[in-house]
Amino acid sequence: MKTIAVCCGKGGVGKTFSALSIAVELGIKSSGKKRILIVDLDPSINTSVRISGSDERGVTIAELFQDMTIDPGQAIYPATENYPGVSVMASSDKLDFVDQLITKRKNPDSILRRILKQVEGQFDVVIIDCPPSRGTLVSNALVACDAYITPFGLDDASIDGVLAIERLVEELINEEVLSERPVNLGAFCTAYEKERSRATKNVIHVANEYLKGTMLNIQIPGTSHVREAVSHQSTLQFDRKHKVCLAYEQLTNHIIKKMSLRGYSL
Repeated sequence: MKTIAVCCGKGGVGKTFSALSIAVELGIKSSGKKRILIVDLDPSINTSVRISGSDERGVTIAELFQDMTIDPGQAIYPATENYPGVSVMASSDKLDFVDQLITKRKNPDSILRRILKQVEGQFDVVIIDCPPSRGTLVSNALVACDAYITPFGLDDASIDGVLAIERLVEELINEEVLSERPVNLGAFCTAYEKERSRATKNVIHVANEYLKGTMLNIQIPGTSHVREAVSHQSTLQFDRKHKVCLAYEQLTNHIIKKMSLRGYSL
């Protein structure tokens, strides 16, 4: 079971949509044979609602963080037919208070890793949709994952969000919370626009300068196609020839290739 975290220290950069698109692309590429779990760590519960089609559920990952005696399977729900082969470990707005939930827990940054250990063998790939922060939940995602990938938008704050994740990885290594550095799959631009304006050109220049070595030559175009898919609680895969869908296919191919080079099979 291989685990990939989708994270950025800033919101509004397309983490959730990217996590869903990567998951579905992996399912398509395996002809539906891969069992894929999306872990929704975002208290906004957007991923959980989109995948299951409902915001009503019983046990969530918040209860798992609080009580390790609960079977993690109770917090896993099947996806709608729009997400074949995908399940979701559901989120809760209680995760806004995660530090209060885990005050008495040992090794608080490794709770998610211990939770996922209990479902190993039930899934082939786990995609973690992280909240827009660099707090306890994101630390848990980085400790639990084999690799991470970072989306960013065309603004300086998004680039700072990518760098915040890099700093967090270094802190977790220096503090010996992370024994092994997860694979950095790179940073990719979402809602990309052609470099027509001076502002866009400036942001791309800054991104190239600060994300040197990690910035991917893969851009997700910003179009109404994404908003359409979101409004229908669907994915981009209903239109395989659309440029946004093709970009996510390219991104998924990159993930598969880079993971295989590190000895991980997806």
